[in-house]
Amino acid sequence: MCGRYTLRKFPAIEGIDVGGLLAQWNHLNRYNVAPTQQMPVLRWSGRPEAAELSWGIRAKWQKKTDRPLINARSETAANKPTFKTAVARRRCLIPADGFYEWKRDVKPAQPVYFHLENEAPFWFAGIWEIDAYLILTTRPNPLIEPIHDRMPVILNPGNAADWLGDTPLEQARYESLCAPYPAAGMSRREVSRKVNNARYDGPECLEAHKPEGPADRF
Repeated sequence: MCGRYTLRKFPAIEGIDVGGLLAQWNHLNRYNVAPTQQMPVLRWSGRPEAAELSWGIRAKWQKKTDRPLINARSETAANKPTFKTAVARRRCLIPADGFYEWKRDVKPAQPVYFHLENEAPFWFAGIWEIDAYLILTTRPNPLIEPIHDRMPVILNPGNAADWLGDTPLEQARYESLCAPYPAAGMSRREVSRKVNNARYDGPECLEAHKPEGPADRF
């Protein structure tokens, strides 16, 4: 599961001028990106193309009152009727520099922020439909496993271009790209419970967690 993430700087891709493509969003400083919000993604339309899409795909079988699907399991998405065409033909890259998961054994739930070393930006592997996208997930690495049983598929500048495209990937390459990002290259820390409020999107979201006081309640 990946239900919130951050985006303060854009990652690179070897061989692609990402800066030029995403220049219109260079002003973004997002500390608490939540489902249904509009965010930039990089997709393929004969060439790399930047687009602003909504986070969450609504499947044909869903009711109007159902929440959109924000994640899909990479292990099964390629064979699921809801996702298989998008996995084969509509893969996209979602820029980020960190994401949140929650410790559920405390109340209120305690957010934990996961990021790469030095908080370097990276790409989530995603799929897209007309005006929406979702993030693929995989099994957790040892850093994430104590907190959650899933983690987003994270790509680095060296393999991100291999994900971007509109033709099916060979199974072995698909599985390799969707493998858990190595725990040795990541860090985690408990952060402010302000993140629990999806309407809050300030830099205080990333402050170290402190014992709850009046300012930390909603």
